[in-house]
Amino acid sequence: MAMATDATWDTVSGAEDAGRRVGVRARVLGLTTRVVGAGLCGVVAGIHLHLWLGGYRGIPTIGWLFLADVVGTGMLGAFVLVGPSGLLPWALLSAAVAVAGTLGGLVLSLTIGLFGFEESVQAPLVVPTIVVEALSVVVLGILVRLAWRERTQLRRR
Repeated sequence: MAMATDATWDTVSGAEDAGRRVGVRARVLGLTTRVVGAGLCGVVAGIHLHLWLGGYRGIPTIGWLFLADVVGTGMLGAFVLVGPSGLLPWALLSAAVAVAGTLGGLVLSLTIGLFGFEESVQAPLVVPTIVVEALSVVVLGILVRLAWRERTQLRRR
């Protein structure tokens, strides 16, 4: 019966330690991705809720779309935060597409009008909304990529 040398134990310990570091890194990245993604959805939902309560609810069609945005991005944010890990890339992608659609609707309402409604750049929160939604689409897109990469790496192990 062969005796394990100290070098063998060091190698095993090193491999286990590296595995633990990768596991901790994956958990931290996953949690950070969830919190940032959910937070961005929450900010977009919060802006639209504020505007809806401030008078946009009285605008035909647009008012209901604002409310739908509040509910939709809020639910996507909740799913990003607490949904199953295997669906995180899909949840983030859905959130990015939803926010991009919201931004697209704002751009349309500023340029050619949307459902008979034309927005003005001087309206409350238009410029901050453009900035927040554009940054959210970019950041959510990056988070989608990170989540897909992490998911792929976990499946290889």
